Amino acid sequence: MGNLNIKIGLASNILFALAIVLISAGAILDDNVVTFFTIRVGVFLSLLSVFYALFKYNEGDKTLKQIWEDKSNSSEKSFLKEIWLLQPILFGILAVIIFVPNNPLII
Repeated sequence: MGNLNIKIGLASNILFALAIVLISAGAILDDNVVTFFTIRVGVFLSLLSVFYALFKYNEGDKTLKQIWEDKSNSSEKSFLKEIWLLQPILFGILAVIIFVPNNPLII
């Protein structure tokens, strides 16, 4: 999503709405596999939504592309810069943790 020319606040709102729809659908549906994946995708999207909302609070309502360009071209050393630039790895690890069946970390 980093190369999209979409405001970070709008991206956060869309992800949150989609997360609510998926979690609700997972609660309504009966099939175990569908329920498993819809609820977990919803949780993943809600965490991504919160991540973007926190950066909206910190950076203002810039586009995702502007934030990527600002952070990648910046020479400052900050925790927020590193978290933003490492988000593909962090959310990749989070996705593996969330989507592993019978994960002892998730009840």
